[in-house]
Amino acid sequence: MSQHAQKPAQTGQFGAVNELSSALKELLAEQADQIFAMTDEIAERARKVGGYALKSIGGISRRQRLKDNDYGSLQPRQMLSKLRDDNLRLTRFLRGAHKICGKFNGGASTSLIGTWIDQTERRTWFLTEIVSGT
Repeated sequence: MSQHAQKPAQTGQFGAVNELSSALKELLAEQADQIFAMTDEIAERARKVGGYALKSIGGISRRQRLKDNDYGSLQPRQMLSKLRDDNLRLTRFLRGAHKICGKFNGGASTSLIGTWIDQTERRTWFLTEIVSGT
């Protein structure tokens, strides 16, 4: 399992993680790895097109559109539902960026964002299936 996915359980940030099955923990670890990889790719792409990557926690906080989840005690299904909802919002943000890149002939960026949309939709589908209990 990825060290990123272990952090919530170790810090107690999401107490519900301790109640999840090992298969579900592995799925969440894979999803966390995807998201961390995506952030690195976004920063690299921003530099390649002449932009800049965020450099501080304050910079991230000022530009954050997905809000932190500071709930102390969520049941596993609630936590997964909130994670699914965040992935739905992320898909909308990515689709907006995809549209802008397409408008300005940003082929490489458009292609990368398309991949991230696919990954985010896949995560959303898995989380929806888990939350709905099917």
